[in-house]
Amino acid sequence: MTIVMKSFLTAVLGIPLVILILLCPILEIVKYNVFQSDDDGLKFNSKIIEYFYLAATLIIPGTLIVTGLGHRIKHLAEKFNKELIFVLVYWTIIAIIYTIITNGEIEDVPFTCPENHDYKSPNIRKACFVRSTNLVCMWLFVGFATLWEVSGYFGIVSKVEDLEYTFLAHEPEERAPLAV
Repeated sequence: MTIVMKSFLTAVLGIPLVILILLCPILEIVKYNVFQSDDDGLKFNSKIIEYFYLAATLIIPGTLIVTGLGHRIKHLAEKFNKELIFVLVYWTIIAIIYTIITNGEIEDVPFTCPENHDYKSPNIRKACFVRSTNLVCMWLFVGFATLWEVSGYFGIVSKVEDLEYTFLAHEPEERAPLAV
C-alpha cells in the first residue's frame, strides 16, 4: 500500500476520531445543562455516572492537548498510538456501563425522539435529542477507535514514522493521484 493511500486512510479514520474526542465532552456538558434547566421532571438516573463520564471525556482531549502543547506533533502521535488501546478498553467499559445506567432516562420517550411523540414539553424533546446524539457519538468513538487499532495492527494507517513523509521529498512520479 502506498504512503499516499495510507495517508488518505489515516485521515478518513483519524479526522472523525479527533472530532469525536472533542465532541463527546461538549455533548455531555450540553446534556447536563439541558437536564438541569428542565422543570418538567427530567432527572439523571445516576449523577455519579454522569460526572464520571464527563471526567472521562475531558481527560482524553485534555491529555492530548497538554501533550501537544509540550511536544511536537510527532510526539503527540506517538502518545496517541501507544495509549489508544488502553483508552479504547477504558472507553468501551464506560460506554457499556453508561448505556445501561442511562437507559430509560427520559421515561417513555423512544431513543429516536420522533416528532409525533407526545412530549410533556419542548425541553424534553431537546433533552432526548441531546441524549441520543451523545450516546451515538460515544459509540461512534468506540467504533472508530476500534477501526483505528485494527488498521494500525495490519499496517493500513500511517505509522508515526510516516509523519516524516512530505511530497517535496519524493520524485513527481511517486505523487501520482490516488487510484482505487
